[in-house]
Amino acid sequence: MISHFDKFDLSVNLPESVNELICFGDTSGNFEATKQMLEYIKTKIITTLHPNRLIIDGGDRLVDRGAGGINIYELFTENNEISQNPKIISLLGNHDEIFIRFFTYPPESIINHLNYIQTNKPAVLDDLKGFIEPFNKFLKKDYKSIHDFLNEKNPAKILTSMQKEFQKEDSEAHKLFQKIAYSPLGIQVDNDLIIHTDPTPKILESLEKHEGISGVNKELKRLTDVLLFDSQAKNIKEIRTMFLRFIKYTWLSSQNRRANYKNRKLLGNQVFGLFKPEQVKILTALAVKHIIHFHSPLDNILETANPNPYENLNNIKISCFDSGYGHPKNANLMDQLIPKAVFQKKYTTPPNIIY
Repeated sequence: MISHFDKFDLSVNLPESVNELICFGDTSGNFEATKQMLEYIKTKIITTLHPNRLIIDGGDRLVDRGAGGINIYELFTENNEISQNPKIISLLGNHDEIFIRFFTYPPESIINHLNYIQTNKPAVLDDLKGFIEPFNKFLKKDYKSIHDFLNEKNPAKILTSMQKEFQKEDSEAHKLFQKIAYSPLGIQVDNDLIIHTDPTPKILESLEKHEGISGVNKELKRLTDVLLFDSQAKNIKEIRTMFLRFIKYTWLSSQNRRANYKNRKLLGNQVFGLFKPEQVKILTALAVKHIIHFHSPLDNILETANPNPYENLNNIKISCFDSGYGHPKNANLMDQLIPKAVFQKKYTTPPNIIY
């Protein structure tokens, strides 16, 4: 198996000393919204010219709603105006995970699934604009939507060609796909754990099993190595199943967003009282006191608010920063929504960073 990553390649992105953390997420392939977000950070959040900052994109930048995901990722890796750190570290989101599976799983099964959706829920495909970007960029196609791709005479053959392009070592496509696929599932900065989706019981169990976010990222890397570099492996089907269970259903499932917000108090972006005692024990052992996540808009939290909330005695906080600013329907609400999608914290001493 070929692999160029001994660990997630974050060391080149980290400032030598961090005194400020800035997080935002859920750009949803909306390039214009992302540019406005970065402009907001540069003009409203940053108060000094070049302090040492750790800037984290919380995921979901590639697929759905907008067709600017690749441009967004390139913007993140090239942007050096808002930090001494020349790159923004991006976490893996559930939309990004769909992108990875689309370009690594058997083309015939992918096309069959998309054809099923096109027949039964065609409107769903209208949001999958991020899928067409690689075809247009690397295969010189001119697709306006995923429907254009599916209406080709042999879309499976075209998808196979795109997958092979991603496999070509040292090609532009290969380098880009590596950067996307090797995004970590989370980063812990002192007592702050930054992840994409809601901190569900399954996520806490995974953190305990893998002894923290570093172990989780190593398991993700192990599975991703095979998907990207060893598609002919004898256990490839098993790896695909494990990838689905570990990444999609444990860490990134959208089905988790409503079921677990019970018995808590909402205060701005922060939620108290989600966890049971055994879950508090897991987080305490990992020195986690604050979980910062994206993925679930605040209105989802409000919808499930319990009339009799309580505050967790261990004071473990959850902060949600998906304001929906990346969704095209909110284009006229950018000025209101972008400030709600940014987390900022300053440290008096350099924090311990775990990835």
